Amino acid sequence: MQDNAYGTWSAFKNRYWPRKYLIDSEGFIRYNHIGEGAYEETELKIQELLAEIGEDVSDMDISKLEDKTPTREVRTPELYAGYKFALSRSQNVGNEPGLQPEQIINYGTPIEIKPNVIYLAGPWKSNPDDLLSQGSSSIILDFTAKSVNIVADSTSTPIEMEVFIDNKYITKDQAGDDVQFKGEKAFILVDKPQLYNVVRGSYSTNKLELKVNSENFFFSAFTFG
Repeated sequence: MQDNAYGTWSAFKNRYWPRKYLIDSEGFIRYNHIGEGAYEETELKIQELLAEIGEDVSDMDISKLEDKTPTREVRTPELYAGYKFALSRSQNVGNEPGLQPEQIINYGTPIEIKPNVIYLAGPWKSNPDDLLSQGSSSIILDFTAKSVNIVADSTSTPIEMEVFIDNKYITKDQAGDDVQFKGEKAFILVDKPQLYNVVRGSYSTNKLELKVNSENFFFSAFTFG
């Protein structure tokens, strides 16, 4: 199902991509999974729901699909910002003191960064599902991929999120579909909850920095292609 206008995304109040939902015959969500993988688990749940409505699933075999979830050696994996999902997946921001649930931390600009780890600069509040900026703030990430996407939103007015690659404004040949330009300035106008395409180019390793000057910006996850 295509959802170009983000109608389903908004109706489900989704903040992650990819995400799978299974809905039973009465319209209730009975299962959901965030991220890639869990193929066998999902198929077993489908069979369980079919059995509930009288379908014979005794001769249905579980598909032995190879889990092709990218590894750190191939490209940067999905990264989560909210402490509920990040910490449960052994993810954390690279700055000390890390994610501090429900607290506002003013993170110092990192001098050195490790690959595939989110770093922050400036004040951020750590929420279960996202990180919320508290003023002039940055997100810094050393990634390896062809494309980079961020799930983000504003709590009120639209926000300009400036986009830098390797300490310079991203160029038009690197820019994702949602990047706009004013002269040399490159930015994304964050005005609704959705997946924003930040980078689209050739497979490479680069340092991405996203800057906002607002108390209303929040993001939930990064995905890579």
